[in-house]
Amino acid sequence: MRCMLGLNLPTSGEVLIDGVHYQELKNSLLKVGVVIDSKAFHKTRSVLDHT
Repeated sequence: MRCMLGLNLPTSGEVLIDGVHYQELKNSLLKVGVVIDSKAFHKTRSVLDHT
């Protein structure tokens, strides 16, 4: 997942989403939703507060 989002570099190959890298996606938040670390969410925040 971290490689998909460009947070880590893969040791080989590449990850494409709809044929492009995540950073090149238009409206990426509308296409890809990920939770890397569930501890990052705060119980008092809404979904919109996390975007």
